[in-house]
Amino acid sequence: MPGTDDAPAVEIRGLTYWYPGADAPALDGVDLTVRRGELVLLVGRSGSGKSTLLRSLDGLVPSYYGGRFKGSVRVDGVVARGRSVGELARRVGLVFQDPERQLVMSRVDNEVAFGLESLAFPPEVIRSRVADALSAVGLTGKEAAFVSELSAGQAQRLALASVLATEPPVLGLDEPTSQLDPEAADDFLARLDGERRARGATVVLAEHRLDRCLPISDRVVVLERGRIVFDGTPQGFADGRWEGASEAVLPVLSAAFRDGAPTPLTKDAAHALAVTLASGGRLTIEPRATPIPGDVLVGCRGLHFSYPDGEEVLRGADLELRSGEVLALMGPNGAGKSTLARHLNGLLRPSAGRVEVLGQDAAGRTVARLARDVALLTQNPGDYLFERTVADELALTARLRGLGGEAASIEVRTVAAELGLTEHLGAFSWDLSAGQRQRAALGALLVGAPRVLVLDEPTRGMDGGHRASLAALLRRQSASGRAVMVVTHDAELAALAADRWAVMEGGRIAVEGGPTEVFVARPQYAPVLWQATVGVPGPRPALCPSELRIVGGAPR
Repeated sequence: MPGTDDAPAVEIRGLTYWYPGADAPALDGVDLTVRRGELVLLVGRSGSGKSTLLRSLDGLVPSYYGGRFKGSVRVDGVVARGRSVGELARRVGLVFQDPERQLVMSRVDNEVAFGLESLAFPPEVIRSRVADALSAVGLTGKEAAFVSELSAGQAQRLALASVLATEPPVLGLDEPTSQLDPEAADDFLARLDGERRARGATVVLAEHRLDRCLPISDRVVVLERGRIVFDGTPQGFADGRWEGASEAVLPVLSAAFRDGAPTPLTKDAAHALAVTLASGGRLTIEPRATPIPGDVLVGCRGLHFSYPDGEEVLRGADLELRSGEVLALMGPNGAGKSTLARHLNGLLRPSAGRVEVLGQDAAGRTVARLARDVALLTQNPGDYLFERTVADELALTARLRGLGGEAASIEVRTVAAELGLTEHLGAFSWDLSAGQRQRAALGALLVGAPRVLVLDEPTRGMDGGHRASLAALLRRQSASGRAVMVVTHDAELAALAADRWAVMEGGRIAVEGGPTEVFVARPQYAPVLWQATVGVPGPRPALCPSELRIVGGAPR
């Protein structure tokens, strides 16, 4: 039976946990109580312990991961450690950072039904809940689709639906919007908030994209090196100096000045404050210079492509990647973005149309040969990690490039330093957090010195600090003469890195150009700061804080 209503939904006491072979604990003396019906937002850098804390809720830590465990975790009134998977599944549902790892069935509807069948729900309840859960995540109409042919964003929605269908008292969500397009992310969080209020569900939510989550949160808990360093209100967090606070709804003002006013927690409040400051002559915008792009390194002409089920995913896509330029490719889940990216290095071949790489038709070149010029980082970094340690991963690419001895060592150290991986060079690749694995996989590509760099959703599991570092890295790569394309739903990454935007819809490029052209046509893809500074004096709204000029106000 579920725990009594007066008992906390989650009660953690003295939780200290070491992964096998780790030198330091992932969690260090954590005490946390979550009341029933509460939505608690977990914030912290990649590797701070957020995912580990969530894994402790259903006993995966330590039953699955092993290691050393001290303290206690109670969920819905019972001790999690030592309980069966079936018993805990009725009390807590988890969605992980890598949703593809928790999908087990071949069809979408069967995937959602699987958990319900395992818990012995009657058939009529299963049918109803499957329909409701798919509707809640925007997958109605995909019931008979093959799971293997879903986009990464659709797979993430499916994992969410599978957990929502069982209606557990406690939900643990690890970056649930990281691969959702902006409209889908807003819709999901609104539905999540409505559902938890309607049935009193408790939500523990780990996210790096805070502008959507702060307004619906009851509390914010900040983790640093496995310890809780802040536990308070969303407003208290946004007004403070905690890691991630600058990613609140209006990063420019929360990062640049205080002026005695609280940091806005909604987009409307942020816009009102920005307009007030501008009307007083205290806020103006100076856009950054746009580089002049060079030669076309990759060109796509009239690409068409269908998967084996007959669905045409690309329908006449045209796109160019130029040296010295970063292109952000955005668009809704299932629009064909990842499919297009896989054509650039030959992983997929068009049924019609043409791809040219460095002026040559890609049709006559092998994937291995194309990959030397066009490096593609897909959404799953595990596809790139074959060696024992991070250093071994980078060194492998150096050897394939023909480097050896000290030259290889220098290249490995240089790339590791650029990606903030120096202290992790000796770490086992699969002991890293999702964000760290993403950076390790990117490092393995960069060591190969490709002419064209294509990244598909590179900020999954990546905190704001590493996002900014990645954006700076991509701009350095383009400045060195490379062409860079980033496929992303992360508008803040695009704002920091991109020179040109393209939005894909229905298998073709619907709109492309500079930020003004694209965001006027498709405002949902604009970063938060752009939305907040519409109407502020300047040639256009601001993309990032460095474009703002503020007169007066104390620096934070």
